[in-house]
Formats: sequence, structure tokens, C-alpha cells
Amino acid sequence: MFREHLPYLWNMMDMDKKRNFFVLVVIRLVMAIYCTKAQIHPDEYWQATQPAYLRVYGSQSKGDLPWEWADEYQLRNTLYPAYLSIFFYIAKFLQIDTNAVVLAIPYVAHWPIVVLQDHYVWLISKRLIGKDASKFAFALMFFNRF
Repeated sequence: MFREHLPYLWNMMDMDKKRNFFVLVVIRLVMAIYCTKAQIHPDEYWQATQPAYLRVYGSQSKGDLPWEWADEYQLRNTLYPAYLSIFFYIAKFLQIDTNAVVLAIPYVAHWPIVVLQDHYVWLISKRLIGKDASKFAFALMFFNRF
């Protein structure tokens, strides 16, 4: 039964087809909202939400910055929290910043970055190793839960 679906799955890994790329974008959105609650290395992606949140809602809001953000260390780059804070500002301005929306913002904000990364991994791998090998590599990357 699985063998008869292999050609279809193999063709779905061709990101040069607009339909496949659109499906990827939709799947990545669903994954961003429902499947990213427990990351393997959360500090690298999700710790930036704390400074972004504090930038928008100020120090009167609940929460402290992790030690990497303290003035004496300043180990983290502020670019990603600045990017996230744009989404928090928009939600605050539109007065839709409920708990559910604020919790979803980092996941939804990270989604275009992941899609862009998928796109460029496809383009670079296709150039370096060819289209068939890129399909296989893309399938491994896409279905890897880590």
C-alpha cells in the first residue's frame, strides 16, 4: 500500500512546483502553531520572546529577563527580539493582545523565517547536489522532528 504512494510523495518534495511550495507554507504554519510547543533547544529560539514582550509591555508586566540579557553580560543579539516585538506591538495596537494571541505570536512570527530557510535550503542544495538528491535531503529535513 505504501509503495504505490511513493511516486506521489517523491513529486511532493519538488519545491520548484508552486503548488508544492504552497502546501509547504501551509504545513509549516500548522506546525508553527500546533507542533512547536516543546523545542529541543528552546533558548536559541524562544528566549527572545521575553525581551520582546518586556519591550512592548514594559517592566510593570510579569517576567524577568534571563541572565544572558543582563547589562553586565549582553550575550544575546537584539535583532530577533526586535523582530518579535513588531508583532507584539501590532497586536497591542489592534487591541487583540489576549493571552492566546500573545502566546501564538512567537510561533507565527517564526513561521516566515522557517519558510524562507526551507526555500533557500532547496535552492542551494539543488545547485550543489542536484534536484533528485535535493528532494531526498528536503524530505529528510522536513520530516526530522529535531
